[in-house]
Order: sequence, then structure tokens, then C-alpha cells
Amino acid sequence: MSRGPNSSVAWGCSAKEPEELERQQHMVNSGRSKENHDDQEELEDDLFGETIEKLKDLTCAHEYAVAVSNRFDVLGALGDPVELWDTFKRETLQAAKECIGERPRSRRGFVSTETLEKIEESRAARLAGNQDQHRALSCRTRTLLGRDKEREELCTFLSEKKPELADFFNDDKWLLQLS
Repeated sequence: MSRGPNSSVAWGCSAKEPEELERQQHMVNSGRSKENHDDQEELEDDLFGETIEKLKDLTCAHEYAVAVSNRFDVLGALGDPVELWDTFKRETLQAAKECIGERPRSRRGFVSTETLEKIEESRAARLAGNQDQHRALSCRTRTLLGRDKEREELCTFLSEKKPELADFFNDDKWLLQLS
């Protein structure tokens, strides 16, 4: 039995757990907890599950297959491998978008216009090479994002507690009045 620093015995786990240990170590290094990782996996399963269900539908699957095969007629005339790959990728994704639809992505809808302006200023400072200004603006941006997030959570909480006020708290103008 090996007891070196890379052995599973040295880390206090059985021989079948190194993958779990590596996954946990990766989550610690990336700043994600196991719970957040599990929540993200469930969300991805829900999102991809919907796409997979659409592909299991025979009419949708057939429509996608026909769209892809029709688009591949163009590929025969291309000789350059890079151009061939780019065309293949673009046409396949376009066919998928038309037949299956796009996966909904979470957007930070709670971000105020003031915060968006600071983000743009910070980006411009970074691109201009002004590190001190970029650092200060990034700090301010994080503060504003935290404030916006707290306001969104407050509105969500209040609209859940008082359903009759849900329309009021879901209105973006109410958030602006908090400033």
C-alpha cells in the first residue's frame, strides 16, 4: 500500500474517490461550493433536458436532419479546411437555432444603468491601459453590482410575501426610486 503524497491513503479517502476529491479541489480553487456546483448541474440538466426532449420529438428531429443535410450541399465546393470548418460550424448552429431554438441564458436583469455605465468606463480604462483608473472603477462596479443585487433580492422577497404588491415591486421604476 502506497503512502506517498499522491496516494489516496495519504489524503484519507478510498481508492474509488480520487475523482470526487479532484472535483472538490477544483471547486475550492475556483471559489465554488459543492452546493453551488450541484445547483449549476441541476440547472444545466434542466436546460439541456429541454433541448434533448425536443430532439426526441420525431418531427423536430426530422426537421433538424433535413435542415442540416440541405445546408451541407454547400460544403462540397469548399477546398480550404479552415473555411470548410467555419462553414460547417456556422451552418450546423444555424440549423439547430432554427429547429430547436436557443437555450435561455440567465441575464443580470437587475443591473442598473449607472452600473452599466461604470462597467463601460472600467472597460474603456482597461483597454486604454490605465490600470489605476481601471482598478478603481472595477472596485466601484463591484460595489454597485452588489447594491443592485440586494435591491433585486429585496423586491423578489417583498413580491413573494405580498403577492398583491408584486406588480409594484417588479416594476423597474421602483428600483430607481431607491437611489
